[in-house]
Amino acid sequence: MVGVKIGNTEIAKEGDSFFDGIVERVLFEGRNLHVDLLVEGTAHFSAKIPSWRMGKLATGDKVMIKWNAEKASVFLMPENGLREELKVE
Repeated sequence: MVGVKIGNTEIAKEGDSFFDGIVERVLFEGRNLHVDLLVEGTAHFSAKIPSWRMGKLATGDKVMIKWNAEKASVFLMPENGLREELKVE
């Protein structure tokens, strides 16, 4: 599992990338956009990008996702899965 600090993710319609994805949803949050992506058909990825990009991304767009590798942290996947680990009782 990879964690990337908010604001260090780049989403573009062309160029080099770590993953290819499809925009599932774009939510306006004032200064930021919250973008939900379907990555390689099975995984989900969320990113926050500056709101000035509003209108440049739309649901269904094919995009490239990348980040500065030095700004990412890698974590082991919990044995019982992430959903179980984050479960609130």
